[in-house]
Amino acid sequence: MVLNAPAQNNATIASLLKEAESNLYSQPEQSGKIADYIISQKEDNLTNTEATLLLAKSFFVRGNYNEAAKNALQAKKLADGSSNDTLKLKTKIFAIQLLRELGLNIVAENYLQEIKASAKSISAKFKGEMLQDKAFVNSKANNFSEAISLLNQAKIHFEENKQHFLLNEANIALSEIYLKTSRLDSARIYLQKAQTNSENDYQKVQVLYNFGNLYFSQKAYAKALKAYQQSLDLSLKLPNKIYENKNVERLTVTYLALEDKQQFFSYKQKANTTATEVETDKTLAVNSVYNFTNNYQKELSEKSIVDARFWIYILAGVLLFIFVIGYTINYLYKSKTKEYSAIYKYLSPKEALAYANSENEKNEKSSLVSEETEQLLLQKLHRFEASQKFTNPDMSIAVLAAQFDTNTKYLSEVINRQKGKNFNSYIN
Repeated sequence: MVLNAPAQNNATIASLLKEAESNLYSQPEQSGKIADYIISQKEDNLTNTEATLLLAKSFFVRGNYNEAAKNALQAKKLADGSSNDTLKLKTKIFAIQLLRELGLNIVAENYLQEIKASAKSISAKFKGEMLQDKAFVNSKANNFSEAISLLNQAKIHFEENKQHFLLNEANIALSEIYLKTSRLDSARIYLQKAQTNSENDYQKVQVLYNFGNLYFSQKAYAKALKAYQQSLDLSLKLPNKIYENKNVERLTVTYLALEDKQQFFSYKQKANTTATEVETDKTLAVNSVYNFTNNYQKELSEKSIVDARFWIYILAGVLLFIFVIGYTINYLYKSKTKEYSAIYKYLSPKEALAYANSENEKNEKSSLVSEETEQLLLQKLHRFEASQKFTNPDMSIAVLAAQFDTNTKYLSEVINRQKGKNFNSYIN
């Protein structure tokens, strides 16, 4: 294929778009280059919008949320200026998905209201994606039963419309919910379905990562290591920085469970690096949303749009979220430091004793655990007490904290306050 040809006819451009879309989830960089080339040819508005949306998706698959946000919002802007309702829906739905990942739910809900206000009826092709978005929101709010119901409804639409990729995404989402709720047999069933139907590297990365979580929950640490490593290798091939970070962090925890100090500290350093890169990219993405919204607001004002208050509301929400993001990054950094200190104490108790005592003196007057986190950990403790794992005398607080996706300090504080015991008394 020659991308620097002076001109392409409509049929050739359409063929290029089709090729880029077919390779999007296995060769996102190549798809992005094709989309970039089509944009440079300054085709008609609809073609340009399709290419910009495709470019945004290619960055999303690569875990580059900042560039994905810039292009997704630009695609939405171009679509809004057209009379093509299908394209408007496509760009808005993808923008909502990306905004959810960034935690910008206020902006996402406003886009959702745009869809409901402008679309007289949503075609069956998009109903499944709307249900999937609703399921995502419920899952984040720990309304797991409702999320499962919505995903099963979405699957019906995906099957009817032969949307195989989205159908498999729903199976992966269901497996993640069942893993969160410790229904491991159900998680395995949906992971096996997803694995059978995964025809691209992006979904294979997700499936292997979730298999790693499944094996870890079963204490099959050797299998977990293999699954995480395979997922990591694919994430580097795509590449996808988000899943690279997720896999490195889980490998760190798995080596901790195996008491492999050398590998633990090696992967801990990698996890710190990738986590910083991911958080930086997300912060830049939030700023990009803010800048786009601000510039678009100026354009609307120049055109004397009456409904300016709508965008002011968005700006206020984004500004508030930027403040929260800054606070959260600072909090996460401190939390990680305390977490690794507790882990180091577990591995080398004598060396860590002086540091731990110092940290306890600094924090003895305040609780580190929020009410929401405490309730979530308490629910997990109740499920743990009802399981056979509770009777395992070899269970350590570091391993249990890793299984609960928290740190030992949080877990110890909840056990002390809620159970009136230290961990050793509680487990015995």
